[in-house]
Amino acid sequence: MGTTVKTIRKDGTGDYTTLQSWEDAAPANLVTDGNIWQGQCTVATDEFTSASSILTMSGSTADATHYKELTTGTGASFKDNVNVQTNALRYNASNGVAIRVTTGATSGINLSENYARINNIQFKTDYVASYYTCMSLPNTGCIIKSCIIESLGSHGALVGTLKLTGGATAINCLIIMRRSAADSIITGNNQAGTLLNCTIVCPSDIAVKTTNGISSNYSTQLTRNCAIFGCTNVKAGSSTYTFTTCYTDVAAPPAGCTTVTYTNQFQDTTDATRDFRLKTGADCLDAGTTDSANAATDIAGTARPQGSAYDVGCWEYVVPGYPRHGDMNFMGI
Repeated sequence: MGTTVKTIRKDGTGDYTTLQSWEDAAPANLVTDGNIWQGQCTVATDEFTSASSILTMSGSTADATHYKELTTGTGASFKDNVNVQTNALRYNASNGVAIRVTTGATSGINLSENYARINNIQFKTDYVASYYTCMSLPNTGCIIKSCIIESLGSHGALVGTLKLTGGATAINCLIIMRRSAADSIITGNNQAGTLLNCTIVCPSDIAVKTTNGISSNYSTQLTRNCAIFGCTNVKAGSSTYTFTTCYTDVAAPPAGCTTVTYTNQFQDTTDATRDFRLKTGADCLDAGTTDSANAATDIAGTARPQGSAYDVGCWEYVVPGYPRHGDMNFMGI
């Protein structure tokens, strides 16, 4: 098995200039082709924009070792930014490759194919009248990892910033609903969904709180090491939920969730200046469950744990002025 790498650059100097043209060129059967079809966005300042859906992954036969993967090239992700430890943790196209959808005609990103993956990219939808999701992952084995996902527009029933169903998994992601009176940040139906070390929030000064952090029906929902803040309820729907070492500001959360004060956890919880890096003294520090198989590093590439245990959420706190455990400099190399 190998990886077929294709570059995506808006300036025309790569293999493709758009995300969809890269996807459309993929083999019809990735299993018999024997490779991963990987698209690398290689320019850190590229912000791919569209007035409608900007990428749909579909039409190819895939499995757990042969799939489509959209990611970034060396140095092009927000996590590669030289100031990643001090940059505010939120969507900022100046910090790395970004994708933004400007209207609400459909979900901005659709992973409508089994096992598709997206890593290390920022996403935003900024159309305030949208009833659609920023990203939809409705298929078996889809994985999104180390991404920033923001929505200004979703506010319909069972519609949120991220639609997570069909056995899809989100790892180390920051997922923000920035719309007043939204129904849910994350929605899911029909099959199992998994959330691992994610930060799932609505800013603390939004006029009317988002009703639910997660809404799911007819399925099993696993949520571990997640920070869920700014919602009226942690969960809704008929799914069988399992929460493990999760933290929230909801007063009466489900089993596996601990109630703490929202503003004590993050650098800045207000919408205009939001920054969802953990801060000194946060209850989420050293409170998580070890998961080296899925989340050995955080959204910024920091090795876990930096303290006595994993931090809850997508960000692993590093003591200011100290090198990160796992860095070559720390190890004297």
